[in-house]
Amino acid sequence: MVTVVALAPVIPQALALRSPKQLEEEVEKRTRELEFARRHANLVIETAPAGMIMIDKDGLVLLFNAAAEAMCGYDRSELLGQPIERLIPERFRREHPEHRQGFFADPKARRMGSGRDLSGLRKDGSEFPIEIGLNPVKTEKGLCVLSAIVDITDRKQAECRVQDANERLMRSNAEL
Repeated sequence: MVTVVALAPVIPQALALRSPKQLEEEVEKRTRELEFARRHANLVIETAPAGMIMIDKDGLVLLFNAAAEAMCGYDRSELLGQPIERLIPERFRREHPEHRQGFFADPKARRMGSGRDLSGLRKDGSEFPIEIGLNPVKTEKGLCVLSAIVDITDRKQAECRVQDANERLMRSNAEL
């Protein structure tokens, strides 16, 4: 009788437990949903028009999308696990680890290089002007940074053409 009284509040809970088959179906459903989300996240990163590069706190490349490959001239297999400094012109490399440490000390989304020109380095050694947005990302490897990189060569060239035209106009006005 004591056992019946003790089990009375527990019986509805025990009856509400799902069967092993129901649990397996739930696990399969959630696994499919996670796989769907993973495939779509990869698709978004791979088709992004900006170069997407993720590095860890040590500056090692973890992710390098198709746009970054086209922009930098590297195949991702050449850079995965390598230091990000391979993509930074020599004159900026020495100070880059300090900038990276500063980001990880205060991780928040931000534009990098505000007020100064930034350059990327291609595999062939040529430099190109870039804009970079940084975003902290928590991963199973810990905190990482995802960089969105845009080649702004066309914009810089247009700015130079406008500046040249303005200078010619000013000379012409002065002559008049």
